[in-house]
Amino acid sequence: MKVVSTKNQKPEQNKNRNKNRGQSALLPNHQGNRREQNRPFFGILLAAVAVSAAAASGLDSAASEGVALSRTVTRLDAGLFDAFNHCDTPGELQKHAGYLARDLEFYHDKGGVTWTRAAYLANTEKNVCGHFRRELVTGSLEVFPIKDFGAIEQGGTSSAT
Repeated sequence: MKVVSTKNQKPEQNKNRNKNRGQSALLPNHQGNRREQNRPFFGILLAAVAVSAAAASGLDSAASEGVALSRTVTRLDAGLFDAFNHCDTPGELQKHAGYLARDLEFYHDKGGVTWTRAAYLANTEKNVCGHFRRELVTGSLEVFPIKDFGAIEQGGTSSAT
């Protein structure tokens, strides 16, 4: 049954309100018994389903965008570190550099800050190329979107020689 608030209303207002609004009605069914039918509730239910479907499609759209962003970041990560891992091969260090911003600042948990792209590339050539490889731990890559900016990527790595 429909619940109607009667707070702060005079009894005659409630009577007229209930008469003019699609109040629940008891209608006979085909077996002669009475059953309750609430047409306004059915309309509200349909509206709620429509709103839920629209919201779900919005969530599906956001989820699709998140999946697309994760795929893009994963692809770029693979290219960046493939060149990084082969930087002792001619042309690969420059290929790796092509993934980097011109105004790169590199923050390393053990080595500290490298303030320029040129210094980062020199350190990579000296300390990485031919010495070790960076391998992504399978299933560890996570991508966190940042509205109107891009994303933060996080993943576990292991080093191989």
